[in-house]
Formats: sequence, structure tokens, C-alpha cells
Amino acid sequence: MTTRTSENDLLLKGLKCAAVAILFAACGGWSALFCLPHFPDGPGSLVYLFPVPFALLCAILFLPNVQALCALPMPVVWLIAYFTANFVGMAGGDELLPGCVGGLVGALGLVLCVSIGYPPFSLKRFAVGGLVGLISALPFASWVQAYHATDFNRGPAANPPAPTYAFAIWQASVGTYLYLLSSAKPSTEEED
Repeated sequence: MTTRTSENDLLLKGLKCAAVAILFAACGGWSALFCLPHFPDGPGSLVYLFPVPFALLCAILFLPNVQALCALPMPVVWLIAYFTANFVGMAGGDELLPGCVGGLVGALGLVLCVSIGYPPFSLKRFAVGGLVGLISALPFASWVQAYHATDFNRGPAANPPAPTYAFAIWQASVGTYLYLLSSAKPSTEEED
């Protein structure tokens, strides 16, 4: 009987994670499509609105009540990751570095935000979160390659489209990891 119950619990948790991943993927794709039409060189005002839907989705899905305050710094994390990626690699010719650095910095910042609402602070959380952010940022490489190949003499319309799929993949991966952190029982996670 307990085996059947544990199998059902595992199935339910898997379905919840799949639904959360789909919601975050849609959020990332929609945000990139509408807020970043000429990313990163286009109209700057929408770039600052880009992280707001992600933060709101986090607050709705797994940051109830006072813990929702943990979502407030999430847009700042986006700005730090965005400027770090630009500083580290967009000026050069490397395709992997900007996305991976931005993905790593963004994921570490978001894990910090969620860990404030759902302690403990553990090295394991940050290591896994950073790895998820770094690996899920690999799809940005093809966009960076297209960005570097753009003829900038033709103006902003010549820029490649926003990396919609890359943002959808990154937000789905990192958002699902944050959801799992929020739903983990404190006794099941090892403290470092």
C-alpha cells in the first residue's frame, strides 16, 4: 500500500514540475518576445520590464504571503546578470561565455532570493542552482553567434530577433528548480 502511495506521490510531483516548467517556459518566451524585440541594443525601457513576469510567477506559484517579498529583488538580479553577461563577453567574439556567465549569475541570485524565504542557505543549493543556470543558458550561444555576425551598419532592424527560445529554456529550468527548492521539506535537504 505504501509503495502505491509513494508512486502516486512521485507521479503527482512529476506532473506538478512539468506544469511549472511549461508555465515558466511560456513566461520566458512571452517576455522575450514582447519585452526584448531588439535585445540587447533596442529600446531600453522594455528591457527593464523583462524580469517582472518571472518574479510575479514565482510569487504566485511558490512565494505566498510574506515570502513573496523575496521576489522583489528578482528584477535586480536580472539587471546584474544582464550587465555581467554584456561586460564579460558581448564585446568579444566568444559565443558561450556571455550566456553562461549571465545564466550562472542569474541563477545564483535567484537561489539567494528564494533561500531567504525558504532556508537553509546551503552550498548544495547554490552549486546545483548555478549548474542549472549555466547549463540551461547554453542555447544563448547560437543567438550570440548571430548577434556577432550582424552587420551593425544597417541599424537596429538588422539585429537578430530576441533569443526567445533561449529565455524560455532558461526560465523553465531555473524556475522549476526554484519551485523544487520551495517545495522541499527542510529535513530532506542536507545543510552544508
